[in-house]
Amino acid sequence: PFVHVKEDAFYATLEQRPKTIQQCGWNRKWVSDCFGQGVLRKVGDNVISCSGTSLATWGPALEYTGLMRNEIQGNSCERNGVDQGMHNVFVHDRRLKSRIIIWDNEDGPIATVQSMPKLKRDMYGRLLNRNGEVYAVVH
Repeated sequence: PFVHVKEDAFYATLEQRPKTIQQCGWNRKWVSDCFGQGVLRKVGDNVISCSGTSLATWGPALEYTGLMRNEIQGNSCERNGVDQGMHNVFVHDRRLKSRIIIWDNEDGPIATVQSMPKLKRDMYGRLLNRNGEVYAVVH
């Protein structure tokens, strides 16, 4: 996947369109429980970004992990998976000072298959994105 990292940035990947944070019970609750309804209204119409498939160069990675550490330590919300809600707020509310590059699930180099309605493969069985390119990472 590192061949796709061309800039000093935090790379976030989206799950399958068109499902948004607001439409997903899990993601909606993680955001609202940790940040309130106002933040949910602000980010809820965005497509879900999968926290498990993030990539970053050194500086942005340190910034992101610092934000995550501080939020987990200082936020009273407690539910399994809240890091995903926090991640979506960091990405969609642009809380990172570092540049954020967002890759689509359909066209990007990383596939989150849990949310994909159908999978396209090449003759070798490799998973292909909408452009016919082999995904670098399948999650």
